[in-house]
Amino acid sequence: MAEKKKKKKTPWYPGKKIVKAIKKKRVSNAKTKLAKKRDAAKKSGNYKKQAKTQNKINKRLGSKKRHTASSLKKTAKKNASWKKATKSAKASGQTISSLVAKRKTLTKGSAAWKKVQNQINKHYGAKKRH
Repeated sequence: MAEKKKKKKTPWYPGKKIVKAIKKKRVSNAKTKLAKKRDAAKKSGNYKKQAKTQNKINKRLGSKKRHTASSLKKTAKKNASWKKATKSAKASGQTISSLVAKRKTLTKGSAAWKKVQNQINKHYGAKKRH
């Protein structure tokens, strides 16, 4: 009979999956603390503090993306106009997305396109009419 080879005993190691999970948990705990700070800064409108904490979160996650207060302010303004437009459109029984989709199917400059574009502008609060 063939002899069974004895396996060499290696020191105990938790395994890659467990190590990754532990590291992930550490990162997520730190991330949630920072995320709470970031969200508080966002609520108060302190874009500088929001950018600083978001950059810390990105750094810990290994992302190279960096934010500035001015870029966050622009994004907040853009999101506010979108919210206003969607709220206005809902009140009239439409959605901005459906209007944009409808506009994409039409020929630019046609009477139907102008009508849809004017509705979009109206919901955004823009004074321009075609």
